[in-house]
Amino acid sequence: QYLDLSQCLNLTDTGLTHLKPLTALQHLDLSYCENLTDTGLTHLTL
Repeated sequence: QYLDLSQCLNLTDTGLTHLKPLTALQHLDLSYCENLTDTGLTHLTL
């Protein structure tokens, strides 16, 4: 239910699309993931 991806410098917006099936996820730490944009975060919303 907790996934810490902080400081994953190779994580991209495309990579976030693979997290959508994790429906039980309650906390996601994306701090210091410098290759992410607001557009990528929309992949995680309903």
